[in-house]
Amino acid sequence: MKKIFCFGQILLFGFFAITAQAQASLKTGADIEAGWKKLYAEFDYEKLMDLYDPVFEVEVFDADVDKATCEKNYDALLQGVKKVPVSISLNYWAYRCAATLAKTQDEELYLQNFSVLAKHAFDQGSDFRLAKPIRVMHSSDIFSLVDASGNILADQYLSFEKFGRYMPWVVVLLDKETKRQRTYEFDFIDLIARTSSPKIAHFRAFRVELMRNLIKRYSKQDWQVGVDAQAALDFSSLDDSAKQMELLKPLVLKEYKHASDLMLSICLGKKDKACGEFMIDAMLDALERKDTAAMVRMAALYAAGVGVKQDADAAIGLLKSAEQLSGNKGISLRHFAVLHDEKSTVLALPVKLQQYLETEAFNKNKPMLLSPFLSMMSYGSDMTKTLQRYGERIGPSAEAGNIDIYNMYSVHFLLKGNKPEQMKWLEASAKAGNARAQLNWAERLLELDPKDEARAEAWMLEAAKNGEFEALQWLVTYYYDKEQWLDAAGWAESGLNFSDLRSGLQLAHIYALEPEGTDFTEADAIRILEAMVEEHDSAKARTLWARILLNGKTVKHDPVKAKAMLLKDAEKNDVDAMVLLGGSLIYGDIPPKDVKAGLAWLEKASALGSNYAKNVLAEFLYKRNADAADLQRAKKLWSESATADSPASINTYAWTLCTSSYPGYMDAKAGLKQIQTLDLKTMTLAQRDTYAACLAANNDFKQAVVQQQQVVDAIAKERGKDDKTSSGMRQRLVMYQKSQTYTEAPASLE
Repeated sequence: MKKIFCFGQILLFGFFAITAQAQASLKTGADIEAGWKKLYAEFDYEKLMDLYDPVFEVEVFDADVDKATCEKNYDALLQGVKKVPVSISLNYWAYRCAATLAKTQDEELYLQNFSVLAKHAFDQGSDFRLAKPIRVMHSSDIFSLVDASGNILADQYLSFEKFGRYMPWVVVLLDKETKRQRTYEFDFIDLIARTSSPKIAHFRAFRVELMRNLIKRYSKQDWQVGVDAQAALDFSSLDDSAKQMELLKPLVLKEYKHASDLMLSICLGKKDKACGEFMIDAMLDALERKDTAAMVRMAALYAAGVGVKQDADAAIGLLKSAEQLSGNKGISLRHFAVLHDEKSTVLALPVKLQQYLETEAFNKNKPMLLSPFLSMMSYGSDMTKTLQRYGERIGPSAEAGNIDIYNMYSVHFLLKGNKPEQMKWLEASAKAGNARAQLNWAERLLELDPKDEARAEAWMLEAAKNGEFEALQWLVTYYYDKEQWLDAAGWAESGLNFSDLRSGLQLAHIYALEPEGTDFTEADAIRILEAMVEEHDSAKARTLWARILLNGKTVKHDPVKAKAMLLKDAEKNDVDAMVLLGGSLIYGDIPPKDVKAGLAWLEKASALGSNYAKNVLAEFLYKRNADAADLQRAKKLWSESATADSPASINTYAWTLCTSSYPGYMDAKAGLKQIQTLDLKTMTLAQRDTYAACLAANNDFKQAVVQQQQVVDAIAKERGKDDKTSSGMRQRLVMYQKSQTYTEAPASLE
């Protein structure tokens, strides 16, 4: 007969007989951590799963294992344990088969191993939202633990709370004797990612795709967790509530977690009586079984008076019962709080119920409730007002180690102007895993020391992995500037998980560069841009697409298609399309060359305030055998466009003022003043080249040499080969060393 373990024993004591053979086996958490470290370093996930094949053959739940099946797979199980001693499933089923085959010594060994692994696993567990899920290798590990506990699996679902880094598999267990429920979160996505594609495992784009594919597979296999999670994903893509309800209803009747919560959100948000009545009918059996999730949803309907008469006392009574059944730790009340994430639903809560929730939220035995309660209250007003009301009261919970509240406590001190305490709790929150705090802490490090990019990058990476979009964008720019193209592209692609247009444009731009050392192509860029046009009807995407079709290096040029795309947006006053269309007509990139039409588009874009258009128009006027009127107009356009948000205009204008061969045009002092509006520390090589030219034009040849030498050294290191640009920069360095200024004809701007 199968031996049932008490979870309390596994978690708290692990009192099992240890034989001499077991003494040489797993004993401590350090042994287990060493085993996982080896797993990450040496295993491929597919090969790891090959070792699980005998587990899949012998595992049978709530029953005795088959003796013949054990005999057939026993050696393979033992070989698996030998190769992966930290596997929960391999040890558990080796133990179960050893017991069935009367191999007493082996039974004791693998029982001991399993108990150590189980205790270590659950020691990782925490009810705090920011805590990492329990680390396992496969869903089989989860159900081995469930089977060993002897408890009833009351519910299971895939959580989206940490989606993108982890995909927590949540199990709710019902103790047969006490009738109380306990909830645990597990994850094996991190292991799959790190052991299947280690070079890209940290990118959210990769993990999200991995998770979506797993959910799709589970859904096709009709697994509850997969069907429910896929419905939640599909729900978010539907705009019509009637279609959403049609999708959810069959799953609500099956009591699926996400479907039921999403349906409830529709009922509450629309105050839909019929929807509420459907929910009540669907939950009758679950309520009779005293299912805590159903009790929470019923409490929400009572609180809102949807489908049933509003009754604060009934709602509170249900919540108290649910709390008692779930261990009086705040789990059920947290569920209730997160269901109320809209202003209308929060404001509809009866005062008596709000007071009850407030009292419970500050109960020191229910720390997991405090953060969602404050978030819920902020939906009814805003976080500033919420922290002004409750900020002083959250201190004891933070001091007691409530990691979920650290960031709010930091904001509380920000509002009070207490910078030292703000930074103390901000750092603590970042270390605890709060993505927003990690972003803010990285920014704080750069504020203290702009050169501390390495530490800032590390925190930005953590924030981006945890879903902070601003950190992700920072990383794209950071890696782009460093020409770490694979990293820049990986995080830009991750931005597409947020359906972010800017990220798509960044990714397309990187692809279009076709950087050395990558397999990125302009064709890849066009594929991304097509999707952006389809999803967002984006003028920016069409303009970049047109630019590739006009000037691309590897795709076939198609000026006809490019012109059609540009006209579509130029006729709607999109200035970027106007500028590219105008410039392409002027210079003949779109045949036939039509200077008059091109100038008309540039003039129109300039009139609409486009600095880019003014810069392009000024360059054209300056270069075309300009007369005095053209030069005066060019200067006027550049002076208007050379603003802080247009460094290209500043650079071009300064260059002409310091190097022009037009009689009477050069104004070296004005040019130097222009280029000095840019930060010397962040100047591009082209801007520093201009700065050196302006220094020379002002007879400061010593500094001109210093700056130009930096340019020459940097471009030699960057390009590693001679070209027209680097040759010109070296020639200017020689001139400055000879105390000579550099001038050029306007045509050289082309």
